[in-house]
Amino acid sequence: MHPPPKGKQETPTSISGGGSFGASQDLLTGKRYGFIYELFVLEEFRGKGMARKLIEAGIEHLKQDGYSEVRLRVYAGNQAMKLYETFGFKHH
Repeated sequence: MHPPPKGKQETPTSISGGGSFGASQDLLTGKRYGFIYELFVLEEFRGKGMARKLIEAGIEHLKQDGYSEVRLRVYAGNQAMKLYETFGFKHH
């Protein structure tokens, strides 16, 4: 890494959100699947496509790990429900 040019300040990178992705197992069938455990975007970064990017990256990572199915659990009133539906998630 190179130092910033003279007269310029280096701006620290801020965290705008994050998520927790992994695997889970269906208790009835024993089938393993990818799971989105947590996803968040800090309030000041909402409405800028960050959640979409996080979901895309998480799903891609889970697919690379060999999971053909990805699930998540969401409260009924969660404002991100419509976003999840655009990725093909269904209500169960």
